Amino acid sequence: MIGPHLWTGVTRVRPGAGIVVVGNPAQCADTLQQFIDLGCSSFCLSGYLHDAEATRFARWVRPLLADRNPGRMPAA
Repeated sequence: MIGPHLWTGVTRVRPGAGIVVVGNPAQCADTLQQFIDLGCSSFCLSGYLHDAEATRFARWVRPLLADRNPGRMPAA
């Protein structure tokens, strides 16, 4: 773990760069919001299984970020 809700253990099972945002939807949104507040405007997100994680993100995390960033996120 390198910070609250950030984990690098995925690099032990998969080559390449890898920092994982972990936690419940609110915790994941909080962590991503910190990066947004620092000026990040895009993220390369993936998960295991990719389709299932994309669906979970779209359903549970993205709406929280959209509410916190009105006008900054295009419609899904």
